[in-house]
Amino acid sequence: MLKYLLTMSYLLLGASAVVWAEKPEQQYVIMISIDGLRPEIYLNPDAKGLKVPNLRALAASGTRAERMISVFPSVTYPAHTSLVTGVNPANHGIVNNFKGQSVEWYLQAADIKAQTLWQSAQQQGLQTAIVTWPATYGANVDYLVPENLSFGLSNPVEAIRQGSTPGLYEALAEEGAPTSIASFDHPDGGQQLDELTTHLAVKLIQKKTPQLLLVHFLDADHRQHFSGPDDAGSMHSFELIDQSIGKLRDAVRQAGLEHKTNFIIVGDHGFVPVHTGINVYALLRQLAGGDRAAMASLTPMVLGGSGAFYPGEQATPEQVAEMTAKFKHFTETKLRHLVSFVAKDDLEKMGSYPGAAFALAAASGYMLTGAKTPEVFLPLPAIKGMHGYLPEMPEMATGFIASGPAFREGYTIPFIRMIDVAPTIAKLWGAKLEEADGVAVTGIYRQTNAISDDPMGFKMGNDH
Repeated sequence: MLKYLLTMSYLLLGASAVVWAEKPEQQYVIMISIDGLRPEIYLNPDAKGLKVPNLRALAASGTRAERMISVFPSVTYPAHTSLVTGVNPANHGIVNNFKGQSVEWYLQAADIKAQTLWQSAQQQGLQTAIVTWPATYGANVDYLVPENLSFGLSNPVEAIRQGSTPGLYEALAEEGAPTSIASFDHPDGGQQLDELTTHLAVKLIQKKTPQLLLVHFLDADHRQHFSGPDDAGSMHSFELIDQSIGKLRDAVRQAGLEHKTNFIIVGDHGFVPVHTGINVYALLRQLAGGDRAAMASLTPMVLGGSGAFYPGEQATPEQVAEMTAKFKHFTETKLRHLVSFVAKDDLEKMGSYPGAAFALAAASGYMLTGAKTPEVFLPLPAIKGMHGYLPEMPEMATGFIASGPAFREGYTIPFIRMIDVAPTIAKLWGAKLEEADGVAVTGIYRQTNAISDDPMGFKMGNDH
């Protein structure tokens, strides 16, 4: 018996040595973000009459999550930065879509204070590329086309071209790329940007075949704001994005990389229909009782489904504490079930709104606004859908699909956290994001890869 066991041990060790000796073919990762993606779009498209054959196919052939839990606030730029760092907003530095009280977007990659997927990949010698991903101006990648959603741009194409890797935009934009698109604040701005993104991403795959590619599609978010989450126009935007994903998949096939490429489909937040705004400035005036010093003790920052209140520049700790207590009492009594009070300690645990005294989070159907009117409750004629709410809200669930040679086939997981995505991807090339708040979800890899194989052509790192 002992001889048998020793013989089997030898054979198993020998087999293992053979697996490691045969280095597998290099693999590729394309992470595609669909802004405003909700899980039902790929889990049950028939219920919404959706034609999304590419999302169906990727979900069926890979691992799909019933929901992905976003970060707080559940808005685009903090979420997208968490997707590529595995870090909560307070730690990666992109805490809002905008800088402070301005409407200046966080455009620069230099504002990100944590290691990114593209930095990790480059350390492993992989070629990296970005097409219209948030907060990537100046990103140190091989091929860069940044995103610019600045309001009122006469032609965003020029701003995007100027921020791209020198000569790259011109090389990719030939043969039919739009030369002009509407700015972000135009109802058609999202669709036109997605058309440009699709063209450039397809050409990039055809001409450069990067080993890590990040792509962001915006229009589903745009339409859901203007039209509502379940409007026909919003549903059509998902179908158009699905067509764009199909074009990327075709480009991968034509490049001969179909069996080497892992597609990661992610969202950033869900959506809720809204009907009433809660005006935090009117609320602040009301609770201050006309006292200017009390009003100046807090500075609100509103992000749709939530908003944070920061100590005023000249405020004393006593003034801030007094107004904080008033807000807490008022929201827990007069606004009960409409607004939740989120204490500073809870914000710190979630890694959100650093430096805030507290935050408010609206309930479904309501959103926070900042109008210069005395009315606390306001109609919302121009806005039909919103996000930014607490990630625990069921409607804030977003989507996740991982399909390709590294991932389990036909597999469903109940949830994944947004902060787990980057560590899970980085592990494919044997890296560990040391600063990450999330962990690599190793259970979604194909078992042979998770145990011994190296799906990216590099030695796998240790499990988190």
